[in-house]
Amino acid sequence: MSEAPHVDASALERGGAAAEVSAEAWLRALLDVEAALARACAGTDLIPEDAADEIAAVCVVGGFEPVAIDATFADGGDPLAALVAQLRERVGGEAAAFVQFGASSRDVLDTAAMLVAKRALAAILDDADGAAEACAALARRHRETPAFGLRAAGWMTGIDEAWLAVSEAAERVLAVQLGGPTGTRAAWGDAGWEVAAAVAEELELVDPVLPWPDDRVRPAALAGAVALLAGALGRAGRDVLPLVRAGAAREPGGAAAVVACATRVPGLVATLHAAMLGGDERAAEWETLSDLLRLTGAAAAWARETLEGLEVEAERLGAGELDAAAAVLVDAALDARG
Repeated sequence: MSEAPHVDASALERGGAAAEVSAEAWLRALLDVEAALARACAGTDLIPEDAADEIAAVCVVGGFEPVAIDATFADGGDPLAALVAQLRERVGGEAAAFVQFGASSRDVLDTAAMLVAKRALAAILDDADGAAEACAALARRHRETPAFGLRAAGWMTGIDEAWLAVSEAAERVLAVQLGGPTGTRAAWGDAGWEVAAAVAEELELVDPVLPWPDDRVRPAALAGAVALLAGALGRAGRDVLPLVRAGAAREPGGAAAVVACATRVPGLVATLHAAMLGGDERAAEWETLSDLLRLTGAAAAWARETLEGLEVEAERLGAGELDAAAAVLVDAALDARG
């Protein structure tokens, strides 16, 4: 793979996904899971309703110490021990004993990761759709210039297909992970399945057939779909750069950033696939997922801005006998998008 263009590090934070994978966003997701778990346990009479209300009331971002998740994983410790201790201190009284009732820290972390991904993907998919729509506008405008109109339609189709893959993956793989310390939901007795279903409903995540503490297919599958989108966006950015260098197009200056972000994605996907084997590879799993979502979100945001602002000098691209045939293909692609 060719080397990525050099861009300022701040360019990699572009787009709404960056905020959704920040330390504060992770903390918010963890607390949302803790609150949902408490309410689910109260709803199945596993803990007092008053205790659930007290727990939920303190599960708000503000004043909590940062959670060093990955460093704790690497040390083989409890990744959320510090956060749970803070929660119990804030709740106080008898209700403190019901914080994270029946769940392991890995349950909460895995479920929070799915929630973080869900929120980040909303921003990513919105920008990617905007980028595809910009491609459609370019294809319509230049439908009779085969050197560009058909290329823009190709960008549009690639981004749309990758968008669909991410959307479908999100609907299928973003699931709660609640198995308890043994992975069997035994800690909740006969109510285990009801607890998981209630948490899934509140957080708008999938209620899986089985807990998946050691089955890392879900994050790996998500990573694969997200990589498709990053690649489709990166291809458009890569194609724009030579047009600009040749003086045949002008753009706002984001094409290099699109390529830089997309080029970094495959290595992150490889790390998440390696985590499927378990062991030490799990230590970097969620940090890597954050990086993957951040970079793809930045690529989508830069691509949208670049393609919306792209101006093409059609006369400098040339024309020829393929104009009519190319126009037919462009129309077919646009009709398929609707």
